[in-house]
Amino acid sequence: LAAPFLGKVIEICIVTSDHRKTIDGLLSLGIGPFRIHSFDNTNVIHQTYHGRPASFELTVAFGRQGNVIWEVMEPVSGESIMADFLNKRGEGIHHVAFDCGNVPVEERQAEFKKRGYRPVQEGLWRGKKGSCYFMFFDTEDATTTCFESYAFSDDWEDPEGSTWYPGPPEE
Repeated sequence: LAAPFLGKVIEICIVTSDHRKTIDGLLSLGIGPFRIHSFDNTNVIHQTYHGRPASFELTVAFGRQGNVIWEVMEPVSGESIMADFLNKRGEGIHHVAFDCGNVPVEERQAEFKKRGYRPVQEGLWRGKKGSCYFMFFDTEDATTTCFESYAFSDDWEDPEGSTWYPGPPEE
């Protein structure tokens, strides 16, 4: 048994062709509300797909249930592992994200690489303040799902243009 390094599960992601329909289903189960964002080349830089520069656009929504974030991703355009998944398998759970014990991003990448898993999609999402570096690894053949890790800067603020659905959380 290899030594653990993944840390805590922090997110479960569903890829869908209709983010509103999927969010409505999750809301009916008490998950949400959801903060909806557009990911594109204006707010996600250093986009890669299988190790090469890429340009992709996604609608991404985040809702919380306890300590777990539920993410809903709808591919809009460009090359992405989410579009590949939708085309190959249809809608469903695409990946699970881990905090990797909050070690620096470079150490997370090195540990995945040491264990034989290369990044298949990466990017740097810019907020109103701060950024979030995300990386997906080629764990699908070995585990039947993709593993992600990401790191938000301490000064993170959601980017302009994000919306709440159906409305902001009650305080």
